[in-house]
Amino acid sequence: MLLCLLALLWLPVSCEFLQNDPVLTIDAEDGWITFDAEGGDSTILITSNCDWEAESLGSSTGESFFSVSPRSGKPGESVLTVHVLPQQVVWPRGGSLVLKYRKTYVSPVETRELYVNVYQKGAAEKIWFGDWQEPTLPAEGGSFTTNLFYNGQTWWVTCDDPDVKLDFAWKQHDNDPIKTVTVTVSVAANPSTEKRSFTLKVSDRREQNFYGDYVFHQQAGTAAGV
Repeated sequence: MLLCLLALLWLPVSCEFLQNDPVLTIDAEDGWITFDAEGGDSTILITSNCDWEAESLGSSTGESFFSVSPRSGKPGESVLTVHVLPQQVVWPRGGSLVLKYRKTYVSPVETRELYVNVYQKGAAEKIWFGDWQEPTLPAEGGSFTTNLFYNGQTWWVTCDDPDVKLDFAWKQHDNDPIKTVTVTVSVAANPSTEKRSFTLKVSDRREQNFYGDYVFHQQAGTAAGV
């Protein structure tokens, strides 16, 4: 009789233990969330029967380009916000966040993990002279420098006058997303008695995509040639 009573007492306890197995689900489709290059916020609905914690793992390169809030939650339904920074370069990037959830009725404490992939598209390619002032050179010739900025790999600068000389000096980039090249433009003396103008054209290396025309001038020479 005593054995039967013990068996009856054990049965509901055992069922309750199984029902309290830690469970956490999210509404992110296939475990992915995607962002445009502009970044912004996206929310994930978390449903759980246990406490949980959220951690941003960044990307495979160690770059931390998004954050999560809140960092922890209780049983029930919770809204997790993922905030992604703007992407300035042309390449997409990806990272992941991990949701850790647990029940403390066992020893040692059991922890489970659910991973969510965070993907962000790359920015549109941009190549530009950021400090352009449309300079005017003297009639006897001369040079000026200007900075070319770009967020990708392919760029090309040409002048509509083949006699104009262009020299390029790459700056130390470190981890800056926007790279810089200092361009020195040199022009010989103006043999004409009229002011003349030149155009620098910025494009990709195949000259299939153009990113702007930049005009500069040179004063007129004298009747003697300068």
